[in-house]
Amino acid sequence: MPIFRGRAGATAAGTGGGSDGMNRTEAARIGGMDRQTLRDWVHRFNQHGPDGLIGIKPSGRPPKLSEDQKRRHSLATTELLCHPPDH
Repeated sequence: MPIFRGRAGATAAGTGGGSDGMNRTEAARIGGMDRQTLRDWVHRFNQHGPDGLIGIKPSGRPPKLSEDQKRRHSLATTELLCHPPDH
């Protein structure tokens, strides 16, 4: 069984909660999501196994920033955090 990190790990943990007698509301809370999101992830897990929880692009509005803009923003933020301006 693969080791999941981040959101996939929380979701994998949440999907297993029901088999331990935990209700989905509590499993969703532990996984940091609402019941509907957990339900969607459980269905993906049941249909595709653990691979169904990895690499799923979020639905909805596309990002406003390009990948290059995100990278430059990250670099600028890191620079400010490491070397704050003198005030």
